[in-house]
Amino acid sequence: MGRLVSVKLHNGSEYVGVLATFDGLMNVVLQQAEEFENSELKNKYGEIFIRVSIENV
Repeated sequence: MGRLVSVKLHNGSEYVGVLATFDGLMNVVLQQAEEFENSELKNKYGEIFIRVSIENV
């Protein structure tokens, strides 16, 4: 924790920020996060929670 990480979502969005915490399901909290789409900065956030979506196939 405390390291800069990148989280890529299935919809193509990417979030880059400092890893604050995560859990066993890989839900993550990023601080000083930035949202990118197609390598273009879209938003900046102080802190975000990214929740895992589990799909039954």
